[in-house]
Amino acid sequence: DLHRVDRRQRQMCIRDSGGSGIVIIRYQIGQDITAKATGGTITQFAPGSPSPMAGKTIHTFVTSGVLTPSGSTIANTDYLIVAGGGGGAAANVSADGSAGGGAGGLLTTHPDSPVRSAQITLPASPTTVVVGAGGGGAVQSTPSPAPSANGIPGSISYFGTPLIASGGGGGVLGLSLIHISEPTRRTPI
Repeated sequence: DLHRVDRRQRQMCIRDSGGSGIVIIRYQIGQDITAKATGGTITQFAPGSPSPMAGKTIHTFVTSGVLTPSGSTIANTDYLIVAGGGGGAAANVSADGSAGGGAGGLLTTHPDSPVRSAQITLPASPTTVVVGAGGGGAVQSTPSPAPSANGIPGSISYFGTPLIASGGGGGVLGLSLIHISEPTRRTPI
């Protein structure tokens, strides 16, 4: 019966974790279709390809790593850097709600983005890539809220030190009507 929930399910409320970030680096390749760097998952598109990515190499990082150029700088490099999203808050026993976690921060050179940044020149030396983890979802036992009732913020993602995207905020547990009437407890729990 869908309306019957066992006691353990009624006493524990677990919310989802935030999604992991991603770092994508893209640059022009020469006619010989050779990547100018190593690191991440590499996808190359031949110059004569019908794809809008024709003549480009793409390095995709879904975990942290290092991008290592093959001995020289790489000009006119595009990027997409997304930080980890925040985890969701636990449900409130007074049924006044709780919030999901916020999206991870974004840095990009994409021309259609309202937060577009300038292309960069990759240095000839290796560059550290950190892909932010999603924040943990809250776990709360009822009837009293636990300290972990709010979601955990997501982690930063970055490419080198100048390009840093902030993690998404953790979801927050709604206000309990019971605690609003108490003069010493007027904060979200």
